[in-house]
Amino acid sequence: MLNAEGQYVLFVCEGVAEQYILTTLLERGELTIPADFIVPNQLRGTWYFTRKESKQMLDRFLNMSYGEHPLLIVRIVDSDSDVLRIPRGYEHAAEVVNLRTHPEIEMLVIINEGMYGKYTNGSTRLKPSDYCKRELGMKQVKSRAWLERYWAEPGRLEHALKEYSRLHRFGRNENRGLLELIR
Repeated sequence: MLNAEGQYVLFVCEGVAEQYILTTLLERGELTIPADFIVPNQLRGTWYFTRKESKQMLDRFLNMSYGEHPLLIVRIVDSDSDVLRIPRGYEHAAEVVNLRTHPEIEMLVIINEGMYGKYTNGSTRLKPSDYCKRELGMKQVKSRAWLERYWAEPGRLEHALKEYSRLHRFGRNENRGLLELIR
């Protein structure tokens, strides 16, 4: 499990796809973290904060008490280059975990379409986003409306995430990204 029992979690999502995936998994009861321990974004009525909001609101959340555990800030990002640092003096109040979106939303679509083998064995290796556009004819894979239509069937997204876990060989110290959050 990603967090300790009774530990509050604040989610920070980088983009639309990450926001959609987190919200969908939460609404479907697929997260390992109980909804009661997720700090909501009361300004927008969501279960996540954007990367920009997290930096602006950090002081507000670090001045609150979360019981015996520090606040766990889970950042769902597609790159390790952007780092959120806890301000000096608040190190005891929060810890940050970065979960890279393994896989990218486009790879989940490739898996769901049954094209993972063809994609990985292709002689000209396209980025997953280019493969979705050129080979699958899916040009709006990262738009919220498209995501809602495509992943509407309960279990479909969860199955693609679990299938990726089965197909991908993770390194010894490589975090499993979104897979760390699901049952």
